[in-house]
Amino acid sequence: MANESQAAAAAESLSDLLAASVLDTKSTYSIYRPHPRFAMYKANITMEACQEKRRRLLLQNQRNKRFQLISQLRKLYEQVDRSSGGRDSRMDDSESNLSDLQCDGMEEGQFEPMEDMCESGTTSKGHYQKRSFFSNRLMMGEWLVELPTDFNSNWLFMPYPEGRRCLIVANQKWTLSYSRTGRRLAKFKSGLPEETMLDCVSCGVGDTLYVLDVLMWKGQTLVDYDCEFRSFWISGRLEDSNLDRSLKNHDNRRKRLVVLPKYKYSQSMLQNVISSRLWPFPGRLDGLLFYHRSCLYESGETPLVGWLKPFMLNDMLGVMVPPEYTNADEVLLQDFNEAARKKGVT
Repeated sequence: MANESQAAAAAESLSDLLAASVLDTKSTYSIYRPHPRFAMYKANITMEACQEKRRRLLLQNQRNKRFQLISQLRKLYEQVDRSSGGRDSRMDDSESNLSDLQCDGMEEGQFEPMEDMCESGTTSKGHYQKRSFFSNRLMMGEWLVELPTDFNSNWLFMPYPEGRRCLIVANQKWTLSYSRTGRRLAKFKSGLPEETMLDCVSCGVGDTLYVLDVLMWKGQTLVDYDCEFRSFWISGRLEDSNLDRSLKNHDNRRKRLVVLPKYKYSQSMLQNVISSRLWPFPGRLDGLLFYHRSCLYESGETPLVGWLKPFMLNDMLGVMVPPEYTNADEVLLQDFNEAARKKGVT
């Protein structure tokens, strides 16, 4: 009897290990590594089958993860609530407005910035642990390596500006901004309701926050709702409260919240958006995010969100792009392949 139990446990462990090995291959498609189809090296896996299989598994399993997602979000907000009243040893309130947010290309195919690793040694252990708690809380995409089988029926796309990805948390009288790696970037006043968390991009000097997604609104958790509903929800809430027009910071500078539009994918729609430049930001288009309409909001990288740079659209999707988005292809590929060589993947 004991042997049968041990055998069953071993079989279960092996099953878990095999499932984990499938999911772990997602690191191959990280946007902080070269795109497998545009790099000068080949991954030792079947790219299409692996990414498509992981999409199916995630869509099947996420129905059982709703409670877990809500619990994680509540813990995150409680941590913000405890820490927002105190002074951050690395934040000077005289410099804590959004103008301090500089573009560092968190989603633009650049590689992991070193500032957080270099600075961690100069902070206290408690502060480092707190920062680690806030790291990797944003939902990040993978390179879109191949077209999903349901691409034309179940996927949305979003034009993405050059800028810095950040988690915005409205708590009591303050609104806090955190980088993808957990660093607190800014502390400012806004018109956002308490217990609100937004996934945003800050561009230029930071006078405009472009909203990608919503995690919580006035205490209502939304991570367990599908992408299409979250997009509809946040657009309506910002419009109803006029927050899409402007926010007034404590320095009387106007801050704008603008929801980035999501479009139902079709080749013709994407071509129209690119050709007509149908995006709300004045700066350069950094790339396109592709969302499965049913995906929940989960921290970390997921194959249910795809990412392509503009110059990749022609080869991957047959979409023509303006000349200014194709001229830098060679330089970008050289940077990618040099980084890959240093990481030992060439």
